[in-house]
Amino acid sequence: MGVDVKVDGVMVVTGIAVIAAIYLAARKDALVAAVNPADDRNLANRAVNAIGEGISGQDGWTLGGWLYDVLHPYEDDPTRAWYEVWQ
Repeated sequence: MGVDVKVDGVMVVTGIAVIAAIYLAARKDALVAAVNPADDRNLANRAVNAIGEGISGQDGWTLGGWLYDVLHPYEDDPTRAWYEVWQ
């Protein structure tokens, strides 16, 4: 009355899926933060900022800061009026 169990690909994939589900359930808060678009620690934001830091060589580079610098080029020069930029 022996039971003959053969391990196949479906059993292996199912086992990996069960382990991954348990792991992700335990880390639910981290997973939610990683995909939440309103969180500044989400995956897309961290990836863009890491690439920007690598390209620019500036520590703490952010896409939002770069856009601000581009849109406010004469903010450090109080003698330049904003309307002069568009003339």
